Amino acid sequence: MTYLIVAALAIALVAAGSELYSRTVNRKRLGPLVRGIEEMRRMATRDITRRPASPGDLAADVLPSYEAAAREVREQGLTLLGDLVELYPDGRSAGVTRWFVDGLRTTCGWFGVTRSREAGAITPAMLLFSESDSGEFFVTTRGGSRTSLAGPPFVHRTHLDWGEGLARVAERHRAEATPGSGGRSALRRVEQLDEAVALLGRLRESGARWRASQPPADLLEADVRSVLQERFSELGPLVMKLMSSGRTGTPVQPQSARPPNPHAGITVSTPHPNQLGVPPGPAADAKAFELARVWSSQGHQYYVLNVKPFDDPAVWGILALDVMKHAARAYQQLDGRSKEEAYKRILAGFTAEMQHPTEPL
Repeated sequence: MTYLIVAALAIALVAAGSELYSRTVNRKRLGPLVRGIEEMRRMATRDITRRPASPGDLAADVLPSYEAAAREVREQGLTLLGDLVELYPDGRSAGVTRWFVDGLRTTCGWFGVTRSREAGAITPAMLLFSESDSGEFFVTTRGGSRTSLAGPPFVHRTHLDWGEGLARVAERHRAEATPGSGGRSALRRVEQLDEAVALLGRLRESGARWRASQPPADLLEADVRSVLQERFSELGPLVMKLMSSGRTGTPVQPQSARPPNPHAGITVSTPHPNQLGVPPGPAADAKAFELARVWSSQGHQYYVLNVKPFDDPAVWGILALDVMKHAARAYQQLDGRSKEEAYKRILAGFTAEMQHPTEPL
């Protein structure tokens, strides 16, 4: 994972979340939060590019922070390994990381700073990490945001505030990663900068393989839960709906300014290879009639409804609940999950849409 970039994103997510929690939630205000989570998920498996730092890479206003961190590292008996510039995919600098290793050569880490997008405020961040011979990873973050995606069970994370001090952070990290604690195996040694970078690379690759092995829906929910924490019950269903719909790749617009569906009101009679079949009962009944069709195409949902048979619109409320119940049974037939649990998830999405509509009436 590209930790320095993600740290900046996490801080932005906290700011976006604070705005959401203090106001009435709607789709427009959820946009920055949703896009931030999506970007964090992309970065979780994105290749990391670094280059050696040159004197001009450190801006004058952050230089004192790096010098203070270097003094603190030396005071704790750690050894500086060098500076690297972390790069965005387009080649721009994401910031400088100053790397170090402890006296036992089993814990390495880096120091860096992030800037808020609005005010440009500087926030220090430090990462310590170790790897055991058995493939477990121990990661301790100091400062920055606690916001993170879901992680695999073999990665053990601890977060401490910046004010705790490096001595306390290093002590806590060693306690978590001590060989023999909880049956843990010995830690791998790191001597040089390239070995520290390789260790972080193995951590990232292991995490990416774990993410690829998870069912997509389960991983999405786990990520959103991890980011939202206690706010998941309030915002989680709507956030997941927006992320699943694929309608958040660009800045979210107010509903009135949303591009119209170019094919609204148009139907064609040509058979489509993906259309659903006709059930046996209606197929044998010449007087049967179709009530609804729903299609999904290129981010749009298309609805064709036949409302003429029912004078009372309340019938459509009954039909909507019937569809939900049939969907719950269909999930049970599809993969064996409990139809009751599936129905609860469907109702959660229904409730989220009722409370925070993503479509105007």
